[in-house]
Amino acid sequence: MKQFTVIIIIIFFASSCSKSHDNINIIPVNPSHAEGSSDNFFVKRHSIALETTEDNLIAKIDKIEMVDNKLYILDKIKKTISLFDEKGFYLSKINKIGQGPDEYISISDFAVKDSLIYILSRDNKKIYIYNNLGVFVRTYELDDYYDYFYLREKDLILYSNYSNNKLYNVIIVHLGDNEMIQSNKFLPFIKNQSFLYSPSPFNVNEQGDLFLCQQFDNNIYSLSQNAITNVCNIEFSTKEKIPVDFEKIGFAKMCTDYANKSVVSRISYVVKNNNLLYLLYKFEYNNYLTRVNAKTLAVKTLKLKHNKNYPFIFCEPLGFYRNHLVGYLSADNVLLFDGKFYSDKNENKILSVFDNPVLFLFQLK
Repeated sequence: MKQFTVIIIIIFFASSCSKSHDNINIIPVNPSHAEGSSDNFFVKRHSIALETTEDNLIAKIDKIEMVDNKLYILDKIKKTISLFDEKGFYLSKINKIGQGPDEYISISDFAVKDSLIYILSRDNKKIYIYNNLGVFVRTYELDDYYDYFYLREKDLILYSNYSNNKLYNVIIVHLGDNEMIQSNKFLPFIKNQSFLYSPSPFNVNEQGDLFLCQQFDNNIYSLSQNAITNVCNIEFSTKEKIPVDFEKIGFAKMCTDYANKSVVSRISYVVKNNNLLYLLYKFEYNNYLTRVNAKTLAVKTLKLKHNKNYPFIFCEPLGFYRNHLVGYLSADNVLLFDGKFYSDKNENKILSVFDNPVLFLFQLK
């Protein structure tokens, strides 16, 4: 199964970090020193205009999966998953909103495996399974609330944002023919915070190695069936710092107290390309991309802002895929910068303000 890829190995962290503390490797990063150039980070770019139809209007892209030459796009506002081919032409969608046995109230997360679409609904406390045509297959009942999941073979790795009654962020269950059997649990927390954060904490490489990043926690964890390991810590050199006891302080107070402070509250996405480690995160209302060279330990940081060669690099990021940084912009925002933006989905070959969003893919060096 082809997905966004995160290629990080523990050997890299062991050999490339400049210092360590309590056996945790540390990489110092200063987002204020964003002196990198887009040309030094990217090789080329291209875009995919998503076809617009009367029955497929996308309000917002919350997640994208690219599997078997198809694009699966989650819109949590519309509560749908739209399918496109690799060129952006519309194929079908999952739209099963309701109270019936084959219907869901909301979509929290999804995954694609063997041409089946697995949908997590936190509100329903269920996993729903449909085929690519939207035909219902079956459901699995969950015994608690979860926001994200990753599907590894027949194991369902569920994640809660410090917000379930089991008081564990990671629960692993095995999907049997008739029931789910819990096999392990990791990352305990003190109390149910009842908060929701995005994006998904899961990052996976093509070999199936799974890594995890959390809110207010700049550690990168490695997750296997039987253990979770803290393999690296990103030490951001910022004016303010996220307190170590953030959970005791409480997420409501944390959000209020640190909303306008110069801190990095979350590593959004990570990927390793050859000897280069890329980190994507938000700092002072802007997205930043940091690259760490595994051999020289040189650190370069790029502020993702509009420029001549990469005019849409500031788009909303969705993750890494096949050595590309992937993001999107709504059609009206694209047209603000290019009033005659090309679209092969319209007769006049020009994007319309009423069209679906545009995907942007930036190939990493």
